[in-house]
Amino acid sequence: MNVLGSGWDHDVIAAAGMVFRFPKNQAAAESIELEMTLLPQLAPALPTRLPVPVRATLFEPSRGWKCVAHAFVPGIPLYDAALDIELFPDFAVRLANFVKNLHQLAPTSLRCELPRDSLGRLDESKRGRGTREQLFEWKRDGVFSSEVVSRLFRVLDRWPGAPSTAADALIHGDLHGRNLLVTPDGRLSGVLDWVDVHVGHRETDLSTAFEVLPAANVEAFFAAYGPVSAEAFSRAHWRAIDHLTRAFAGAIEKRDEVFARATRDALIETSLVG
Repeated sequence: MNVLGSGWDHDVIAAAGMVFRFPKNQAAAESIELEMTLLPQLAPALPTRLPVPVRATLFEPSRGWKCVAHAFVPGIPLYDAALDIELFPDFAVRLANFVKNLHQLAPTSLRCELPRDSLGRLDESKRGRGTREQLFEWKRDGVFSSEVVSRLFRVLDRWPGAPSTAADALIHGDLHGRNLLVTPDGRLSGVLDWVDVHVGHRETDLSTAFEVLPAANVEAFFAAYGPVSAEAFSRAHWRAIDHLTRAFAGAIEKRDEVFARATRDALIETSLVG
């Protein structure tokens, strides 16, 4: 048995050639039930591997929680991979193609009921103040320079308002670098952690371009993804800063030095996107 990790939602171990995920909260336990139905439908339609469940076993009878088993998905989490910079232009296109294919799948065509966005991932009135206060605190404590925080605030100040289009896209909801697996030559080999899958706005996933790519490669991502309005681009950038800020704070709380370093570096890098 090999312990692969312990996140907010799951403990993950490998044994007997399989990966087993044990939920740590009610939301994660409920997501396993959805994954059992959803991921087998998504896998044939997407250009990379998914952790498709093969069986679920009751392990917390009093709560009705099940652990789920799936085949090992090969690859290295992007934040741990230390890819050469010259590999990112191609990776940006591969990542965009994955997101594009996901968003082209009509939620109404799937044989399961998907949740809506109950967390307000694009609700600036709900999240904006907390994000700004956290960034200001880190500037005060010397975690970030005044220049970096000023650049991040300028992006936050460009918030264009809530989306006016319908929230009708199939959204992964958590496409940071720990959930994206890559090969040593920079190919996207898997996408993990579907706990946050929902029906929502595309910008929630488009934020991945600002979270995991060098600033110079963001344009290549959007060129491959297809037309996106200036407002959607700004909302996706805003979402990336909010998402990374919360991820960095969580990594500090859990004393996860690798994830903390990766999310801190990502905040600095995304501040450079014009």
